[in-house]
Amino acid sequence: MKKINNIRAKLFLFIFLIIILTIISLGIYSTNNLNNTLYQEKEKQTREMVEIGLGVLKRFHKLEEKGELTKKEAQQRALSVIENMTFGPDNQDYFWVNNYEPKMLMHPYSTDLIGKTIGNIQDENGKYIFRDMVDIVEKKGSGFVEYYWQYYDQDNRVEPKLSYVSGFEPWNWIVGTGVYINDVKASYINLRNRFIMMGIAILAV
Repeated sequence: MKKINNIRAKLFLFIFLIIILTIISLGIYSTNNLNNTLYQEKEKQTREMVEIGLGVLKRFHKLEEKGELTKKEAQQRALSVIENMTFGPDNQDYFWVNNYEPKMLMHPYSTDLIGKTIGNIQDENGKYIFRDMVDIVEKKGSGFVEYYWQYYDQDNRVEPKLSYVSGFEPWNWIVGTGVYINDVKASYINLRNRFIMMGIAILAV
């Protein structure tokens, strides 16, 4: 009888360990999958929005080529249109335009940067944000850049941001937009905590 009980105990322990390992594996897979999916959605969103911004530049450049507008007029009108293109929660997400110097040509919110050289601007980790943007455009034509930036109009809050930038060769401009990715991390942590609580509940049982 004692031998049978020992076998039962070992079998129960074996099944219990399988359940725990399954939950842990499922939790790791699910959280990583969610994190990747949310991040990819952010990438897709920023890339598509920049394509819209490039469409505006192309439109006014064609008017310049046709002689309907001077280069200066075409550029000014293009910047004016892009300045008013907002999206996202409460339409607070925006576009900006800089050149390869890099000098800021248009920014709807940080208007104090317009006309100024921005190559020395760093985020809280010492990353030269706009230098990296110019570098990636020069090498690949377009790409993603991650950095920390002021969270909308909250002066004392800084969050991670994912931006996509693309060059516009006719005018040697770079147009970009970005979205905050702090919600990606928050969703990851939330799901991870759920699996931890599930594991604790099973252990309690």
